[in-house]
Amino acid sequence: MRGALAHRDVIEALRPFIVVAVTARHEDDMPREVGELSRGARNRTSNIHCFVLDAKARPAGSFPAFRGSVVDHERMARGICDELGRIRVELPKPPEPAMHLPDIKSGVRVYLSLRGPSSAGPRPPGDAGKASEGNQYAAPVVECVPIGERERKALAKPERARDVDAAELRAWLEQLTPPAIMEGMGGVKEISGALTLEPSGLLRGDVKLVLDDPNRSSCRGRLEGVVTWKDGAFATVRAAFEGVFGKPDRMRRGTMDFTMKGAIESRPE
Repeated sequence: MRGALAHRDVIEALRPFIVVAVTARHEDDMPREVGELSRGARNRTSNIHCFVLDAKARPAGSFPAFRGSVVDHERMARGICDELGRIRVELPKPPEPAMHLPDIKSGVRVYLSLRGPSSAGPRPPGDAGKASEGNQYAAPVVECVPIGERERKALAKPERARDVDAAELRAWLEQLTPPAIMEGMGGVKEISGALTLEPSGLLRGDVKLVLDDPNRSSCRGRLEGVVTWKDGAFATVRAAFEGVFGKPDRMRRGTMDFTMKGAIESRPE
């Protein structure tokens, strides 16, 4: 869903609204107000459903987010825009568009892109080369995360080269979650790997991320970057990540391998 919401037409259609997302497996796990909306939806056919409220928080309409094939990013975006146009809500005039990247006063900005399948895994004979990239995977992702004491301590200046447990940078690395992955809740369950931090500031090592889906889908990659310090304390980080994410392909009973690239930069500079 993150891919469809990033479509330029959907962003434009949603500009007058305040957009809130709730993730839960069961209605009992939802906030009370959201659970009541969910139970009252008569046309719910998907596990992703959109609700529109008016200015007084009264339900004005709802619709399933998916229209047609879930791998058709353009069609999903058109469906969302059509449904928003169908629901009559008195809206204020939206401000002039000013597109900019999300930012944070003290933290890091994480970029992520996905391409593939790059080198698909086992497939039935004669099926090689037929995999196509669902364009929702191509939507770029940008997230902002604050810097906490855990990250500052992990990246404190060393007197000699030392190992840093990748899990200590979980708040940053868990943002490297592939978009439009529907097998689980879309989160990272485990992070492992040993990074080496040198007195020169070089930070590098291999990282493994295990997602929270039943198949324990994983991404393995290499993180390399540079850390700077001021008066011996952590100041900035610039790092790049490149790896491969293997997504189970139920139709072909194999695995689709996607190339994942990410970048982490300190904000502000």
